[in-house]
Amino acid sequence: MDNLFFLSIAVIVLAILFSMILAYRLYRDSQQNEANLKAEVLKLLAEKAGSDREELQDIREEMSALRREVRSLSSGNNLAPVMTALIDKLDNTEKAVSQPSASSSGSATRDDHSVFNHAIRLAKDHYPAEKIVEVCGIDLSEAELIVRMHGQ
Repeated sequence: MDNLFFLSIAVIVLAILFSMILAYRLYRDSQQNEANLKAEVLKLLAEKAGSDREELQDIREEMSALRREVRSLSSGNNLAPVMTALIDKLDNTEKAVSQPSASSSGSATRDDHSVFNHAIRLAKDHYPAEKIVEVCGIDLSEAELIVRMHGQ
């Protein structure tokens, strides 16, 4: 009977030891999975930040090209007041893009870009500037410029 008692105690101790080892391995695996997940999230965030920087650089380059084009167009036409207003708007947009909340400014620039594309399509379809202002919500001076440039 003493042997059976010690054997029972030994089985119970082994069972407890096995449970503790299993619990430790599960804990260690969960910690490893958490570390892997953190590393993956950091990698994705780094990739997103890189793509945002590239997008911001593309926007800045496009704005510079637009500014040069507007200045070259304004030098030969009587559109100087309209062109000056557009240059000021480009400067304000560039300042907004350069601020820390660049991602929200970037989406606004993309929205403006699609609005102006729509306005250009309307001008090509011979819509008057007033109608373009009503449909697209842009300034009258911008609509007049678009009609003059694309309404042929």
